[in-house]
Amino acid sequence: MALINLSLPEEIPLIPDGYKIKSGGIFDLEELYTEMVRWFEFGGYSWRETKYRVAEMPNGLSQIEIKWECEKKGSEYLTYYLSMHWQAFVTEVEVNVDGIKKKMNKGSIEFRFEGKLKRNVEAFSPKEDSPEAKKRFLLKGSFGKFIMAIYDKVIIKNQVDYYKGFFFGESQRLFDEIKAFLQLYS
Repeated sequence: MALINLSLPEEIPLIPDGYKIKSGGIFDLEELYTEMVRWFEFGGYSWRETKYRVAEMPNGLSQIEIKWECEKKGSEYLTYYLSMHWQAFVTEVEVNVDGIKKKMNKGSIEFRFEGKLKRNVEAFSPKEDSPEAKKRFLLKGSFGKFIMAIYDKVIIKNQVDYYKGFFFGESQRLFDEIKAFLQLYS
């Protein structure tokens, strides 16, 4: 019977692939986009937009598709990755908000997410030709995997558990922010 499981997955899923938030009605897509940019920047995330597509449909609706890849370092060893995919079918409408006419969107929007915590094993296994490689020769091969498993499951177990909870909670705050925004004009 092994005391420590030596299989150390590189990724720890936190938000299942395909977690969805759906809404329909009147909302300001441009303001929501701006709010999401602020949320990620304020939260210390680095993010990039990997897709932005607008297609005009024959029935007057616009199909808008956006995909963001976001990441935030928890430590040198742990990084959180969040994938956010937006899809909206909207038409532009004019709405009276507090006596002021404002252009907004009417339609449906759906967000899909995936979030995972990744271990950065390279942080502890330097490149072969570097001076650090000679110092860390014990981290190679099966013995190295054993050392990393002990490190991960015993020495920094509390840190790994902390970041799992921290990033899961941060994701829930993001979901709450999106839901609250979409309820704003309901």
